[in-house]
Amino acid sequence: MTRHTLLTPLLALTLLLAAAAGDLRAQDNETTTREMVEEQLLDLKTRLNLTDYQWTQVEMILKSSIRERVAIARRYGLDGGGEAFANLERKQKRAMKKELKACRENTQDRMKRFLDKEQYKEFKAVQEEIHDEILARVEEA
Repeated sequence: MTRHTLLTPLLALTLLLAAAAGDLRAQDNETTTREMVEEQLLDLKTRLNLTDYQWTQVEMILKSSIRERVAIARRYGLDGGGEAFANLERKQKRAMKKELKACRENTQDRMKRFLDKEQYKEFKAVQEEIHDEILARVEEA
């Protein structure tokens, strides 16, 4: 499984909500960001082998988490563009990181209620990969 495959579900959903337009076009074709997100969320459902009930719960949790993360980013003036991050003061960056970490931990706690041990282990691995990738991108900014 590639690093890209692990990153796409939540990153794509973040892009969807951060853009707030809902009809940005993917560069490689005419697929909307919303369609990409839905496709990649279904990929996550398959990877975690979720039941329909689990999926209903997990989807709500993930979308709620992403909305919260986007709201955090917007509070710091990051409306879908990474270049604004470089303009934040060190104190703001630390505060934002702390808020994002709390959101992530809350998401993990909520996910534990609906996933078995193996599913949760896989979810955490995916989340760690996403977290590492986001940090790498932030450091590049």
